[in-house]
Amino acid sequence: MRAITGIGSQRHSRKLIEIAQGRYELPARQEAIYALWRLNELRAEPLFIQLSSALDSEEDYTRDMATEALGNTVTRLSTQWALAERLFDPSVSVRFSALCACNQIPDWSKDRSARVDDNRVLAELAEQVLRRH
Repeated sequence: MRAITGIGSQRHSRKLIEIAQGRYELPARQEAIYALWRLNELRAEPLFIQLSSALDSEEDYTRDMATEALGNTVTRLSTQWALAERLFDPSVSVRFSALCACNQIPDWSKDRSARVDDNRVLAELAEQVLRRH
């Protein structure tokens, strides 16, 4: 993963997508997700949406990585809808990652802290911004 992201080549992105969605060991899948995220691989958007919403089949860490990776495609409507849903995910780490991804939205003021607040004020505000686009 470090070598691929260091080189910055998307040449093997299809293989990384295959690893991330395949029956590989969890660490290999997570490294593939991270590499795709760091490479800003836009073709991985459907994969990230699928993984981020897989409550029953993916662990929270994998889901939150995929959710935060959606920050790369936040201008796409499908990503915005997925992030709006993840803002109310049962996992605190996934909600946090969704808020971090929202920081890539031009309308989202950088002075807001990317944190999961107990009263859900930030999440509700972020959802309104996402649905407005």
